[in-house]
Amino acid sequence: MLHRERFPGIQFDRFSHYLILVQFVIFCILASPPVFAETLEVRADILKSGFDYRVPYRGQTFMLPAAVKADRLTVYVSPSIFQSFTFNLLITEVDTANGLHPTTILFEAGPFTIPRGGSGFIPYTADLGGLTLYGGKLYAFILDIFVSLSQIESETLWQYSTLTGMNEGGVYTFGDHIYLGADCTDSITGLPCGSREDHFAGTWIADTSEDMGFLLEYDTVPSLIPSVIQLLLLKLRDPPAEAGNYPD
Repeated sequence: MLHRERFPGIQFDRFSHYLILVQFVIFCILASPPVFAETLEVRADILKSGFDYRVPYRGQTFMLPAAVKADRLTVYVSPSIFQSFTFNLLITEVDTANGLHPTTILFEAGPFTIPRGGSGFIPYTADLGGLTLYGGKLYAFILDIFVSLSQIESETLWQYSTLTGMNEGGVYTFGDHIYLGADCTDSITGLPCGSREDHFAGTWIADTSEDMGFLLEYDTVPSLIPSVIQLLLLKLRDPPAEAGNYPD
């Protein structure tokens, strides 16, 4: 049996109405959450040379203020002068506990073809498929030509070189341009020794004077459920406008 004194300030018919309403609102949020499309863009305004067998990784660290679903990532590369070749585009987690190192690969796309001849910026876009990235966590995207160049005869490797689209002013404050500083090079090919895993564990250099040009398109999904629950609790604390009938 329910008594008025056990539930002071609550009208049971009103409580039931609030509960049904909140359940309905939560169901609607979960079934079709509001989504807001946003972009993070660092404009590419200059081309940087030297992206070749000696430095076969070039990337950029970045951080987002809140959790997002990443949809597309666009980077910029120039045509090659001598030979066409390819690159892969990675998104990785980053460890800064002991230097700076890419770690877990969250996403990889490619190969993307770099054509021979021509000039200027070529945009390359990877469909990320709603990749979850968390706010306040450092990530990196990396252009990898090692996977392509390691399959080419060493005598011609010097012909496989290109330029990447950069932001000369280094305007982006939540990340830096990064590249591999090879601790060891193969005596025959000139490529860094070892595998990609070995390279990730090697020495990486952050260049704070410039950023890579890129466009990250993503969706934010705000969490409205805590706000709804808080509103319910506030309503239940309010005394009823009129005395209600309570069950005996």
